[in-house]
Amino acid sequence: MSRRLQLDRAHLIQMLRDPEFYTAVPALGYLAEAGVESWRLYIENRDCRRCGDGFKYMKGVVDAFFIKLMEFKTNDPASIDQIRAYLTKKKGYPVQRIVLYYRRSRRQGKIAKLVL
Repeated sequence: MSRRLQLDRAHLIQMLRDPEFYTAVPALGYLAEAGVESWRLYIENRDCRRCGDGFKYMKGVVDAFFIKLMEFKTNDPASIDQIRAYLTKKKGYPVQRIVLYYRRSRRQGKIAKLVL
């Protein structure tokens, strides 16, 4: 039985801080160093009270990832299949449909919805 998986900003951060994710999705390898390093900086500055879930440090990587996902939807379905395979492995159940909600900040306006 396959399921729909809904991802939010916290899920994206979890994925982008995981070196295994970049191995599973080679087309995103260019983000690997930035993702892992940004997370490392967050961990080192964990006493920061305004840093929340690390989004302050991961914002640029998450933005680049979201933009790339929109490109993958029209130009590279194989990479989306690799993302589904990674999520299937992590979640322990088949993921066929991914729904992603993302908004960088309140100034951006409406929350963007992307269905993969």
